[in-house]
Amino acid sequence: MRFRSSIFCLLTALFFCLSAKAQKTTDSTSTDSTKAKNLSFVALPLAFYLPETSLGFGAAGAMNFQFGGVSDSLKKSQVLFGGAYTLMKQILTYANYNLYAKQDRFWLKGEVGYYRYFYFFYGIGPKAKLENEETYEVQFPRIRLDAMTRITAKSYFGFRYIFDYYDMIKVQEGGFFDQHMVAGSDGGSISGIGPLYILDTRDNVYSSRSGYKVEVSATLFHKATGSSFNYGQVNLDASWFKMPFKNYKHVFGAQIISENQWGNVPFFGLSKVGSPKMMRGYYQGRFTDQTQLAAQVEYRLPLFWKLESVLFASSAMIGKSFSDFKFSQAIPAYGTGLRIVLKEAERLKVRLDAAKGEQWNFYVTFNEAF
Repeated sequence: MRFRSSIFCLLTALFFCLSAKAQKTTDSTSTDSTKAKNLSFVALPLAFYLPETSLGFGAAGAMNFQFGGVSDSLKKSQVLFGGAYTLMKQILTYANYNLYAKQDRFWLKGEVGYYRYFYFFYGIGPKAKLENEETYEVQFPRIRLDAMTRITAKSYFGFRYIFDYYDMIKVQEGGFFDQHMVAGSDGGSISGIGPLYILDTRDNVYSSRSGYKVEVSATLFHKATGSSFNYGQVNLDASWFKMPFKNYKHVFGAQIISENQWGNVPFFGLSKVGSPKMMRGYYQGRFTDQTQLAAQVEYRLPLFWKLESVLFASSAMIGKSFSDFKFSQAIPAYGTGLRIVLKEAERLKVRLDAAKGEQWNFYVTFNEAF
């Protein structure tokens, strides 16, 4: 069994010691100052070993806080960060941010990262075969920025900016990229910008129990925006949550995403099936094409102490356009997971999922999948 979709393995004993210490420090000082109350910090060590990477090690963490002081009526900002280095000189660094400012009037979210790593490619379309797998090495900086202002009590409008610069370091001789069979075989940049609208009634953006979110965006990638490739995309991401039993913290959640692209889309800009968030159980990029429609459902329930469990299932269709979709080619996945609640008031959790697609894959990260 290959743990490709979740390369990080949790050092359980160290994690519990570190998280307990971090939480204890925050709690003990919270009565002394508002500033201490306003910040919670959790860090965990990471280590992994793969034949392709040798030994790797690093750390990941989460910070929750509020701009402008503590208020139960305001949303918590969050920064998730992590980094890893392998003995084969591979690097992964990232910071995912979700920031609310000026009484929640402004909302910024996205990612900043730098990666020098190997990835897998199987071809394009729903019939890409597992035996076609080839490895390529690449380094790239990444920027994701959603900048919005509130236009009603529950809705935001702004813009989305996307940037990657792919520098192909090594490709497999005689493979897809060596033969220039796909757009982007020589690397290049994607740089796109466009409008973004979000309607959000969720009670908590990191672990929702009620409400819904609808996110619609349109992004143009063009030479004028700094992109090496000219194409466009329109995306929809909608989720809904409900507690089916009044006196129990059971939660039912559902999500649907639609991604539609047209033009000269490079392979690294295509819609990808599989991730720690949607279609768990598949390596991110196991299937890839210009159009994707995916959905998932999840049932969450408390166990005991600080532990919660989940059951989930998902399915996706992918193709060059929606007209190419066939129900016979729908891609299924299912799984179960465990949640460790670090901060109940903020619903800050460590998520451990086991998901079955073509094979079992395991994930260790912060926050719910959606």
